[in-house]
Amino acid sequence: CLANLLEHRLGIHPDSVGDGTLSRRSLYEEPISLPQQINSVFKEILNFKDPIYENAKRERKSYLAYLNQLEISSKEKTAVVDIGFAGTIQKYLRKMTSMDLLGLYFITNQKAKRHPFSDKMHACFGRFTEFGQGNCVYEYSLSLESVLTASEGQLIRFEGDGVPVFGK
Repeated sequence: CLANLLEHRLGIHPDSVGDGTLSRRSLYEEPISLPQQINSVFKEILNFKDPIYENAKRERKSYLAYLNQLEISSKEKTAVVDIGFAGTIQKYLRKMTSMDLLGLYFITNQKAKRHPFSDKMHACFGRFTEFGQGNCVYEYSLSLESVLTASEGQLIRFEGDGVPVFGK
C-alpha cells in the first residue's frame, strides 16, 4: 500500500503529513504494484513532496555526521562494498556525499555498464554479467545475501548526530 511505501522507503508517516487529498482507503488498503503502476504512484507521492524533501535533508545531515564520526572524507580513497548488481547504492552515495567512491562487488550486472562511473566498479566473480548465464554467485544471490546479512538487521537511516537505525 502507499502508506507502507511512504513510511518504509521515504521515511515519512502519511498520517502526520500530506494535504488530506488521499483517502484512508487509498493510503492503507489499496495494493500497489511497482513498476507497473509507477506513473499513478508517483502522482500520489507528489502530495507528500515537501515532507519527503524535509526528511531527506535531515537524513542526509545525519548520514554526513556519521561519516564525519568515522573520519571518512573525500580526501581519502573510499569504497562501497556490496554483493552488487547495478551499482545503485554507489551511485546515490556518490551523489549525496560528493565523494569519488569506488564500488567493490561480488558481481555486477549489465545495468552497471550504463553508469558513467562504471570504470570505478570492480567485481570479484563477474563483471557486467547477465542472469541465467550460469554464474553461481548471481544465480544464488538471494541465498548469499541472507547468509551475509548482519544480525542488526538492514540499515534504515541515520538520525540526529549520526545514529544508525536498523530494521527489525
